This record gives sequence, C-alpha cells and structure tokens, in this order.
Amino acid sequence: MSSSQIPGADRTGRFVQQPNGRIRPLGFGLTVVLFSFILNGGRHLLNDTGNGLTLKSATLLSNIAVWGPIPLAVLFWVALFATGRVSL
Repeated sequence: MSSSQIPGADRTGRFVQQPNGRIRPLGFGLTVVLFSFILNGGRHLLNDTGNGLTLKSATLLSNIAVWGPIPLAVLFWVALFATGRVSL
C-alpha cells in the first residue's frame, strides 16, 4: 500500500523490475539473501539438536552457509531462464 494519495505513485517495484518487465540484478541479490537465510536457519536448527558442534563439523556447516547461497542462487536463476520465466 502506498502512502501517497496519487494513484500509481507506489514505486517499490522499480528496484526489482525494469520498465520493460525484465528483472534487475537486485533480484539475484535478494535470491542470495533468501538462500543464505535458509541455509543459516538449517545450520542453527541442526546445532540446536546438539549435532554439528565439533570444530570440524561447525566449520564445514559455516562454510556451506556462507558460500552455498551463491551457487544455489545461480542454479535457481538458470532454472528460471531455462523455463522462460525471465529473460534479459
């Protein structure tokens, strides 16, 4: 909902989509953040059960949570482009 009284004044979508409907690079960054949130949540859930607390496993899980979102986001966007959901 826009706080402006002028119809069509809500411009929040301009950060994600270009005027021709194509996705801007911010969409990729938001996807990386989403996957980071999911992986870190999974890591914390695993740690809450008492697993993955040794130095070796904690380091591995941390590396997966830090570096994992990038290839996951790339694969996600490749799938979107391959199915024709988005285009450049």
